[in-house]
Amino acid sequence: MELYTTAYRTILKEVGTQAVAQNQPYKIEAEVITTTGKHIWTEVRGLMRVEDGGVQQIVGTFRKWLNPQLFRRFKPLISPAQKTG
Repeated sequence: MELYTTAYRTILKEVGTQAVAQNQPYKIEAEVITTTGKHIWTEVRGLMRVEDGGVQQIVGTFRKWLNPQLFRRFKPLISPAQKTG
C-alpha cells in the first residue's frame, strides 16, 4: 500500500471496506510511485472470498498501465458484462 499515492491509499481502503461490508467487487485506477520515483497507473480489481469456517479475505489482481491515456483509450472496449465495479 505504501507505493500508492496518498489519495489512492484512502480510496483503496474505502473500496476494500465496502467489499467486505457489502460483498461487492471493485475495479479502480490508481497511481503508484515506484521506489525509483516513477509514476505509473494501475488497475486494481478485488472481491470478497469467504472460505469454510467464515474466514473472509479480499482477493484480486493488479495490472500496470503504461499511461492513463492508453487506459482511457481501451476502457470503452470493456463490455458492461465485464465491468465489476
